[in-house]
Amino acid sequence: MIEDLDMKGMSKALKFGKSVADNGWGMFTSFLHYKLKEQGKLLIKIDKWFPSTKACSSCGSVKEIALSERTYQCKCGLEI
Repeated sequence: MIEDLDMKGMSKALKFGKSVADNGWGMFTSFLHYKLKEQGKLLIKIDKWFPSTKACSSCGSVKEIALSERTYQCKCGLEI
């Protein structure tokens, strides 16, 4: 799984210009997709707004947590 990055938007918003546009992210994701397909695996692109740090890896429920919290406790019993 990889995050679906908007490289054009990043180059404009962060004022990195060519350094972001020329980094080869598109080529890297193409090679990664090709190699995974060759092995019978799937490349999944995750939306940049997907709450991966707020989602339970056991049951999938999403919980709002503060930045100061250092342990994740879910209602299903998972504690990380």
